Amino acid sequence: MFLKGMNRLRAAYVDIDPTLAPYFITGLTDDYVGILQTYTMGATRRSASQILASSSMFIVVVNTLVAAGVTAFVLWPAGPWITAVGATVVGSAHFFAWIWLGWRAWQVSLDPAHVRFPAQPPGSDPVS
Repeated sequence: MFLKGMNRLRAAYVDIDPTLAPYFITGLTDDYVGILQTYTMGATRRSASQILASSSMFIVVVNTLVAAGVTAFVLWPAGPWITAVGATVVGSAHFFAWIWLGWRAWQVSLDPAHVRFPAQPPGSDPVS
């Protein structure tokens, strides 16, 4: 949703001064095409390295390590095997739950019902 908001702001800048358009490498629309252009910084395809190096992934990994560490700390009196299994289960559940929630948020942000400024059809004049 933040990408969509930034695209809307850039579109407003271009509405105010259309000569700014060539200077933006990110998207100006809040549809799938504009979001993808912003997310990939103008690249034609998104690669796994962009996802793995994203701030969202960094936050999920750090929070997963903290959740597993706190679980290990709490379970330590129960013994090393229970601690290892508990920390692994909690860490895995935490990681995959947040990945799933992130995927759902991405899908919701691409819902056409939330698009207010779609890309212009090919061949149309964006200034008019």
